[in-house]
Amino acid sequence: MWTKWICNTLLSLSLVLNLGVGVIAQSVIDTVGVISPQEKALMESVSDQLYRAVTIQLETRVVLTTGDQSISDLAKRSLDTSKGVLLLVAVEDGQSHIQIGTGLATVVPDEEATGVLDQYIRRPMRFSEQGTGIVAAHMDLAQRLAAVHDINLQVGDDSGFESVRLVNCAGAGLILLMALGLGVLIRRNTL
Repeated sequence: MWTKWICNTLLSLSLVLNLGVGVIAQSVIDTVGVISPQEKALMESVSDQLYRAVTIQLETRVVLTTGDQSISDLAKRSLDTSKGVLLLVAVEDGQSHIQIGTGLATVVPDEEATGVLDQYIRRPMRFSEQGTGIVAAHMDLAQRLAAVHDINLQVGDDSGFESVRLVNCAGAGLILLMALGLGVLIRRNTL
């Protein structure tokens, strides 16, 4: 077990050093627990690929509440790069916001960001479904960013990444993609 961990760590370090680009420390933060570990791993993998390819930060943060702050103010303060996208969801408040960095305002206009929120998060859903909506929104944003930069996102395990062009994350296409990624991650974690 330790040998595999050490090898994976060394491999990751060598990839980062060879590419000259770091990785996002934590692109998915869920303080509420609505995103499963497998879903989080899939989301982080896609975010890391975008960052390595074109240094775009795609982050998702799930919090219980924003307290006295508006969700848009919190999102603005939380996004620390002009070349980034932050999906912020306050579960107890029933609020969500996508903050687009100034360098990406033409890639994901406000109208499209609002459409993503309306489609995946703002529609009424049970607590158990919130994670699925958040994952779908994250993957939709990843698809939009990848498409503009002609990036093929890799979803799968280390022994056989399957190149996937995320064409339309709505409906069956997203479910198929998530099932593929989650199935591979579950299989990998049980071996």
